[in-house]
Amino acid sequence: MKRRALEFLDQRLAQGLCAVGFMIVTVLSTSAVCAAPAYFRTKMISDGEEFSFPIFSREKADKVSTRINQFLQLSELYFVSKHPASAYIFHQAKVNDGSIYGAKFAMSPSIYSNNDRVLSLGFSESSSGATTHYWVQYYTFNSATGRRIELSDLFTEDGYRKFKDLVFERRSAKYRKEVEKKVEPDEREGFLDLADSFQDDDLSDYYIQRRSIVIDGSNWLGKGMMTYGLDMTAGVSLSSFKEYLNDYGRAVFGIERANISTFRSEQLPQLLSGTVNGTYPIVMVLGIEYKDEYATSYRGYYAYLRYGEALMISGDDRKDQIDLTEHILSPTVINNELGPHRPVQDSGYISGKLSGLTFSGTWTDLARSKQLSLYASAD
Repeated sequence: MKRRALEFLDQRLAQGLCAVGFMIVTVLSTSAVCAAPAYFRTKMISDGEEFSFPIFSREKADKVSTRINQFLQLSELYFVSKHPASAYIFHQAKVNDGSIYGAKFAMSPSIYSNNDRVLSLGFSESSSGATTHYWVQYYTFNSATGRRIELSDLFTEDGYRKFKDLVFERRSAKYRKEVEKKVEPDEREGFLDLADSFQDDDLSDYYIQRRSIVIDGSNWLGKGMMTYGLDMTAGVSLSSFKEYLNDYGRAVFGIERANISTFRSEQLPQLLSGTVNGTYPIVMVLGIEYKDEYATSYRGYYAYLRYGEALMISGDDRKDQIDLTEHILSPTVINNELGPHRPVQDSGYISGKLSGLTFSGTWTDLARSKQLSLYASAD
């Protein structure tokens, strides 16, 4: 996962740039995107013209909406709001941490599906520090459980391999046409070399719209390529991959009538809820940055619900235990050649084991003089 929650060492060294084909929608245009009336009510929270963020709801004490909102807020805003949400929810994301990409200065959501089976949306985002950075980020959720859906969750194992091959073929062909159409001949070589890399894409930048899956390759582009106006989206219609779907996928696309709540992704990142010391409620988004034969590297955020501000966590799984370091934004503002900023600093440690989607372990302070139990689960 290529977001700030998964890129702590470089601090917001995100993927690539903003997509030309990324649709910036308002609440009114959202209903036009969805084929059926919206399943979740959507309230847009704005801060000037640059920042917009959706808050989803259905009814009071709706656990599914709460789970989705907390996942999105932790992942994108590094803050979990209390009701009612206000423009204050952006204050953490707008902090300059002194890294190369500094602070977010714009984010706009687009909602592609909002029905009783799936909620699929994305953000077009910008940040600025020593240099500027533009990227897109997508999320798809099960509307009945609030759990994030990994694209591979919807396919059989063999079907997903075939789907990836299909996507590679279509997006490569479209990309080459885009380059030939919009890039001068003497500049094309560097662009065309990128096409073969699409085969290594994990397809995490996807959304579901009507009866299609759309893959966005914008985050593969270097910033200098952005000015050429390349459309990096590639849509694949249901008729092309219907036979590759498993039961979950067939339910999501309405091919078969099924209780969508019976399907649950077991893949990270997911939202975990629990407590520290059995008394302090927390929520956590934990994801895998990379995995090899030696170790698994984890990145994520968690927040005490009483306070809302997120703490970054990063670390590795070695010797059958996950060891994470907790990071916070310094409360002290530093003024130097980077401008006013709050650098990231270590603040504690979390260790434990992950069984399925349940984390059980301990929190330890920075001096390693105090230790408390920590438990969080997706169930």
